[in-house]
Amino acid sequence: MQINGGSFAGQRVLSAGAVGEMQRPQADLHNAHGNAFGLTFFLPMYKGKRQVQRDGDIQSYHCMFTLYPEERVAVVAVTNDNAFDLEAVLHPIFDELLHLPEDTPPPRVIEPNTALWPDYMGSYLNPTSGLATIVADGKRLTLDLNGDRTPLDAVKDDLYYSPQAGWSVGFVRAEQGPAQYITIGHVGSEPFRRVLLDAAFIPDPAAWRRFAGRYEEFAGDPYPITVRVEDDALVIEWMGESVPCIPLSGTSFVGAKGLFEFETAEDGSFPALRVWKNFLNRRVERDNE
Repeated sequence: MQINGGSFAGQRVLSAGAVGEMQRPQADLHNAHGNAFGLTFFLPMYKGKRQVQRDGDIQSYHCMFTLYPEERVAVVAVTNDNAFDLEAVLHPIFDELLHLPEDTPPPRVIEPNTALWPDYMGSYLNPTSGLATIVADGKRLTLDLNGDRTPLDAVKDDLYYSPQAGWSVGFVRAEQGPAQYITIGHVGSEPFRRVLLDAAFIPDPAAWRRFAGRYEEFAGDPYPITVRVEDDALVIEWMGESVPCIPLSGTSFVGAKGLFEFETAEDGSFPALRVWKNFLNRRVERDNE
């Protein structure tokens, strides 16, 4: 239907105009590659060509629909593991079908407008992707994303690119004062929001052992979260990865897997772990170490 302008099996389902609006960029995602949102669709650019894409998942299922309307090519991929990287499978397929180049040329770099930097510097939080901090490092801005640092080059006054990592950082400028949001090209479509960290907070790694144990969203959860303390770092084990976290407060931690907040009971125990501010995982096993 999307390929045929709203018709399926000879029957008109949607008007051609409605399908065109669904596939037309409606909101710029503010990155160096030109990704955007249509209506109900994500519209990423891949090697210079616009995709029409929609995906969805639950804990044990993931699917992705990708369409190239002009080439009349579409692929639906389904997996029973939502940690599986479907694009790593789909990209070689599109490279072959559409005869795409091996590499995507990097964006053109310009001289940065350093007068804007004070409005860009600071820390930004995304509950599912972690903590980003922007600092001025000599003549360049630098991004620290969950402890990994990368220098940035300007491609627009409010858009920067990491030649080292191959993705962009966009600053959503406010009418007055500091930018309140940034976008980071490789970590999903949701922006990071400016946060003011408590400069007086002093981490206490010895206290973190109270959180060690296993947490499940429901009985028999196939992807439980295991928390441990290792080398004075709180480590989250989830979906086959071990991620060290940055402490934000005595009970809040953030890393590449997102934001994790330990719930405190009236008796001072920690019976649950809130994930991404939305999901509550109950503690089912305590590490007695």
